[in-house]
Amino acid sequence: MTVARRISSLADAPWLPAGSSAEAWVGSSCLVADPVIVVRLLITRETQAGDLEFFCALTPRGINIPTQYLWTDHGEESFEAGRARLLDDVVGRHDFETPCIGYIRNVVPIPDQSYVYPVPWAHVPVPSARPYRCPADRR
Repeated sequence: MTVARRISSLADAPWLPAGSSAEAWVGSSCLVADPVIVVRLLITRETQAGDLEFFCALTPRGINIPTQYLWTDHGEESFEAGRARLLDDVVGRHDFETPCIGYIRNVVPIPDQSYVYPVPWAHVPVPSARPYRCPADRR
């Protein structure tokens, strides 16, 4: 495990209550900090030409990397259960390593009525499926 380091902070992040910020943290295999509210998955592949590509999906909010919300009206799901479900949905299995390469930390000192997540911190880790070489460039 490596210690994550903060690489940026966005004051008054538009998806958070006024006076809040969002921080981006990175590491090569960092610990997943609690509480976790969302899991996002980075899936990359190396083409035969040596280019690195990553997988995105169309979501109601636009194109994004695969995402699993853990805090819903129906209850809370653990990081490990959400990660496994996300992997099952996207790649059909979850029995392989996905080191956490970073996370977003929502920093909310004073929540408003619309913010239903833990305060002052809530985390969105990004585990990564290791890159693999494509058997053929299918373009």
